[in-house]
Amino acid sequence: MSHKKEVSMEVRNKIVAYRENGLSFGKISDKVKISKTGVGGIISKWKNTGTVANRSGRGAKRKTTVRQDSAILRKVQVNPRLSAPKIVAEVKQEFGISVTPQTIRNRLNSAGLKGKVAKKKPWISSKNQRKRLAWAREKATWSIDDWKKVLFSDETKILLFGSDGITRVWRKPKEGLKKENLRPTVKHGGGNIIITP
Repeated sequence: MSHKKEVSMEVRNKIVAYRENGLSFGKISDKVKISKTGVGGIISKWKNTGTVANRSGRGAKRKTTVRQDSAILRKVQVNPRLSAPKIVAEVKQEFGISVTPQTIRNRLNSAGLKGKVAKKKPWISSKNQRKRLAWAREKATWSIDDWKKVLFSDETKILLFGSDGITRVWRKPKEGLKKENLRPTVKHGGGNIIITP
């Protein structure tokens, strides 16, 4: 079944102007290329309501409530790596409603969250973080000659946790370096790759 084409506000206003200038429905129809019935409907709405705009609330009914939107947002705050299809399944199980992945994306986008590829950063344990900080403080007073005695290597062996595919996270702009939004890498003795500039 074909749907009627929405008449633009510009054309609706023209119809009203033509009518006020005394044109018949037939002549208006010829000018704006809309049926006389369509012209009559717009004129009738204008006379009864004083406007040719559609009533607010027209269109598809919203699939989720404010409470459900909040629940969707909490899910990605707890686990930024949840995919839209996974959230669809959880929403159906919890609330008994069927929504599309795009609906989930729309709700998260409205909250300022975007699906982004997680940045890769070497994983460092809390213990090693403390060791690195102590080492940096110890070497803070080193001279250039001291540093010249240190041998640096450009080769790094790394292994990604889990799959080597792309990991996406839901996050706000400028939050790419928050711990929960990173994809950690670790040095590994076997099955590794060597990156050499």
